Amino acid sequence: QQVDRFEDFQKEAKIILAPDDRYLTLQFALLDYYNSKLPEYIYEIDGESWQASKENIINISALPYGSHTLTVKARTGNGFFSTKTLSIPIEVLRPFYLQYWFLALCVLLLLFAGYTFQKIRTRALIQRQYELESTVAERTQTIQQQAEALQQLDKAKSKFLANISHELRTPLTLILNSLDNDQVEKILSGTSRTYKYAFDQLDVEIMQRNGHRLQQLIDQLLDLSKLENGKMNLKASPGNFKKYLEETVKTFQSSAQQKKHPSFFFSTGRFLVALF
Repeated sequence: QQVDRFEDFQKEAKIILAPDDRYLTLQFALLDYYNSKLPEYIYEIDGESWQASKENIINISALPYGSHTLTVKARTGNGFFSTKTLSIPIEVLRPFYLQYWFLALCVLLLLFAGYTFQKIRTRALIQRQYELESTVAERTQTIQQQAEALQQLDKAKSKFLANISHELRTPLTLILNSLDNDQVEKILSGTSRTYKYAFDQLDVEIMQRNGHRLQQLIDQLLDLSKLENGKMNLKASPGNFKKYLEETVKTFQSSAQQKKHPSFFFSTGRFLVALF
């Protein structure tokens, strides 16, 4: 669609092209009353190379956005150029999305969007950090409560074991005192006939040995508090391992005889020293 821009040229003293104007056609004339031969024209845009045209019509296309100057000269029929040149300012408007105000607005919008995004992200991170700190505090409190509960339970366990150990130690001491007297020693040596039919020498040995063994176990229970506090060290001492094995076999000998299972213990030496 062709649009006449002559009235705009008269008002603005320049040709203004809209962003969607693709072509510009200029028509002009040189009044020469002395030569009947038609004049020729040359023109250039923004100081570029001159172009010749035998017609008084110039077609211009694909002008870049911005301000330009079209300069036209006419050559008369006698071969001389006219003393006056025609200069026409041409302005090609930019589309709105290439206008400086629009670009500045886009930059401001991007900055505002970046600032808003950063602010929202910072707020989310702060909220997330607060939630994590709350979770860590709650779990730490739970762990502390569980640790305190375990400590209370451990103290109750130690107290219970100590009480049980003391309760067992008293009657056991009385039993061992009875088994460790002189009369029992005579029975074990075979010199006393008082309890000849009431006790067997082996049975008395077993009762005495297991009584002392039970006393050692109770003493170990009493040492539990020392072990928990790190005040008890392991003390290995040398002993007759042969005698330990022999006493262990004798402990179960009567039970084996009742079940009619024979038990035997053989050793080639008198001593077998070991740390235990």
